[in-house]
Amino acid sequence: MTLATKFMTLEGPFKMHRGGYLESPTLAYETWGELNEAKDNAILIFTGLSPSAHAASSGVDPTPGWWENMIGEDLPLDTDKYFIICVNSLGSCFGSTGPASVNPETGERSRSLRTRWYAVSASSACTPSSVARWAA
Repeated sequence: MTLATKFMTLEGPFKMHRGGYLESPTLAYETWGELNEAKDNAILIFTGLSPSAHAASSGVDPTPGWWENMIGEDLPLDTDKYFIICVNSLGSCFGSTGPASVNPETGERSRSLRTRWYAVSASSACTPSSVARWAA
């Protein structure tokens, strides 16, 4: 995790596709650019299974990220135009709830996670009050 990493808790039970739930899972994420007044310039990117949410350097953390040549001024994901959100996958070791996380209600470790839950958890984190419509 880097200095730019932020954390969000999805309050309450996060239901799993094949039964069970994660109690109030945590998601690690980073952002670049600014959300416009219409809240319609946001682009959500995912980390895949291994990397952290640190996809690109920023003023908060100048360390190069894993997608440095894609995010920034005058790059394909132009931070002068778009608000970029990179959410760390559930199950990762970079700050989001994963298999090593303990469920506070049961004292047991979390269940194995599937790719489908990455998208569901990330979109759950971006509520209508923060993003009205995705730009891409």
